[in-house]
Amino acid sequence: MFLEINGQQITGSIKCYECASKGLQYRWDLTGLPRSLSDSAFMIDCDQSAGSASKVPCNGPCLTYIIQDPDNLTALFFVRGCQATLTQVQSTLNPQGFTNQIFCEYDSKFTRPNSLGQMVDTQVLAEFCSADSCNNKRTTLPGPNTGDASACSGQLYNYTIGNDRLNCYECSSNSWRCETGRCSKKYCMKSTVQMQGRYSTRRWCSDVNPFGVNEFCQSHDITVNPSMYNTISAYTTQCYCKDRQYCNGAISVKYTIFSIIIPIFVPIVQILSSIYSEKKLS
Repeated sequence: MFLEINGQQITGSIKCYECASKGLQYRWDLTGLPRSLSDSAFMIDCDQSAGSASKVPCNGPCLTYIIQDPDNLTALFFVRGCQATLTQVQSTLNPQGFTNQIFCEYDSKFTRPNSLGQMVDTQVLAEFCSADSCNNKRTTLPGPNTGDASACSGQLYNYTIGNDRLNCYECSSNSWRCETGRCSKKYCMKSTVQMQGRYSTRRWCSDVNPFGVNEFCQSHDITVNPSMYNTISAYTTQCYCKDRQYCNGAISVKYTIFSIIIPIFVPIVQILSSIYSEKKLS
């Protein structure tokens, strides 16, 4: 059996459970992951261990990815699978150097737009493990105490750059430029959307990076299908970095091209409203 990354087949050295919460079947954009799963992989069992999920070969760590629903903060969505297959990126992370061969990242206030374009603080967790069939154990987000069994084992690792905390821009703009607010977490992030000659840019920070690569950009061809329009094509780019202070101001790192359905972290309600207003006036 093989996994495939950017068209290249790679033999798997371990096996990982592969499944996702049923609620993600038509909301895969919440994950920010370029590769979706087959319909049969979306199951209720995935929320509580892996249940009846199948196992897939993996050359790299297994991944458990937990996302809080921005439209319903009482709901959690789970993704389990081979990290390299789901992200289409070979992670440079090696969980074997951590307790129980597990490396975990958790963000208790990861801001993202809900379906109305309102920015909401959500919880996100990415857990990497390197043992066979290891990604069926986590079913909860971390508890408030570091001694809690659900705590992230690598959460406090690699927070700084040159022994100083990593500073990032935190702002949004309907243009390419945006360098006003400030935030500080493990990674700086940047997302842009280009749609019919209009632009939306968002810069912020995160304690979670499911791609397992410190400096990385991915670009998407996207399709938006609002009820009042025909299909609108657009293009979005999402970047992670931590190689220098305020690195999300102007990022120049490796890009990988994917195709998905709708954008992930940049609210596009304002862009659509502008387009719709022009259509009404014309």
